[in-house]
Order: sequence, then C-alpha cells, then structure tokens
Amino acid sequence: ALGVDFASAEATKLLAQATAGSGDIPGALELLDRAMAEGREESGLAELRADLLAAQRLLAEGDAAWARGDAAEALGAFARLEGGLLFDAPALVARMGHCYLAA
Repeated sequence: ALGVDFASAEATKLLAQATAGSGDIPGALELLDRAMAEGREESGLAELRADLLAAQRLLAEGDAAWARGDAAEALGAFARLEGGLLFDAPALVARMGHCYLAA
C-alpha cells in the first residue's frame, strides 16, 4: 500500500481517486476524511468526497435494483459509474456482467 503525505492535499486527492477507481470507495473516503481532519480542505477534497458519496449511493441503487430483479435498471445505475470515478473496478464490471447475462 502507498503511504500518503497528508500535508499535500493534491497527493491525497490523487491517491483517493486511484483508490476509488479500483472500487474501494470506503478506503478513498477514509483517506479524504483523514486529510480533512488535519485541516486539508483545499484542492477539491470536499468536492471529491461528495462525488464519492454520490457514487456510493448509485452503487447501492444498482444493487437494490438487482435484488428486485430489475437488471435493466441496475445496469443503468452501474453504467453511469463506468469510466468515471470507478474506472478500474472489477466488482463493477462483474455487476454489469450479471446484468447483461440476465437481460
């Protein structure tokens, strides 16, 4: 795992983006929360945190649609995340694959 110098808000932001990109939204939020607790709120950390929380909600919406048996709605939710914050998330690809197979 990479360490982060929380004195650098930009480094924190980049590490949080990379962490989220692989699908670890809670880990990315933890990084941002630690940096912001140390007074590092510049460089868009709060905005990135809000985007991550929105992505987390969208994942939950997709999971709920899948649980209801609505593969098309679930796929729509997951597709909105693809290529954005979750640019390299195997779990997202798997979720989308399940939806395609169910359609």
